[in-house]
Amino acid sequence: WDSELTPARLGGEHTIRFGTFLPDAGVFDAQAFNLPAVEAALLDPQHRLLLELSAEVFVKPSSSIDDGASRSLQWHSASAFVGASSTDYGHLAQQIRSKSSPTAYDATAATLSVASGRLSYTFGLRGPAITVDTACSSSLAAGNCAVGALRAQACHSALVGGVNLALLPDTPLMFQAAGMLSREGRCKTLSAEADGYVRAEACGVMLLTTQPAAFGDMASSRPCAVVAGSAVNQDGRSSALTAPNGPAQSEVLMAALKDASLEQLSALAMHGTATPLGDPIGGVWTDAFEGQVAVGCAFPVRQKCRRLSFPLYSEGGKNLTGCIGRDTTSRGKII
Repeated sequence: WDSELTPARLGGEHTIRFGTFLPDAGVFDAQAFNLPAVEAALLDPQHRLLLELSAEVFVKPSSSIDDGASRSLQWHSASAFVGASSTDYGHLAQQIRSKSSPTAYDATAATLSVASGRLSYTFGLRGPAITVDTACSSSLAAGNCAVGALRAQACHSALVGGVNLALLPDTPLMFQAAGMLSREGRCKTLSAEADGYVRAEACGVMLLTTQPAAFGDMASSRPCAVVAGSAVNQDGRSSALTAPNGPAQSEVLMAALKDASLEQLSALAMHGTATPLGDPIGGVWTDAFEGQVAVGCAFPVRQKCRRLSFPLYSEGGKNLTGCIGRDTTSRGKII
């Protein structure tokens, strides 16, 4: 959108000027995925990005999408878990739809629930296909679902994706009104001058499997890391609907550590909202893991750990893209 123009529906408010955006996010080779031009034109760019990155996992450079699907059919129990929360394109599609007759593709082209199903359909994955929307933790929750499915033997491999595109000025204005966004365009995590985060676009896909030998037939390289454990909970009754709850977050971190049976940490990645609500809790935990304060729940951390905070805050896709970033810099490590 044009930040110099103020749509009438925004009540005179100026649009947000800061953000990190993917170039040409809407560019898509529909023919490679055997999609009709009409469907491709209506397809949410978030679906397009997930398809393209998943193809990089399944399809070798010299092969076609159909070859990748045929090979993945040998993995008939593989699953697809997607974390996504942005519905901007759906709202844009509604505006376009009001000026033209609806088509059969309108029902699926911009629906978040279809994002995971589209991956399963395209690559022949017959395990569970689930899209998770838990706001900024969407991709992390999707990953936790994948770990649970693998442990329950509901599948032996799981494609996990996270995506976020910012396509409308309305959404950031809502976040700015709630005090979430930095008016200076700088994410100053753990700083006394922190005044919010900067929105970002991102997409990431990774493959989790209980059969490492399967990587030998994939376009991707050898395994990046081992997922030792995971946990998810909710803040419950906090000071406000969107406010974090310190004790609840302590509980889920301890649950993840217990699930992983870890006694030593080398790095702790923060959520990094750079807000007066989120930073104090994150700061307490990083200080605790560095042995500076107690957190009310004993856990023998035998090594001081590095704080990791990535400069991109891509909301629904943040956790997965951050995880992939850590994997590529710490290949072979336990997460």
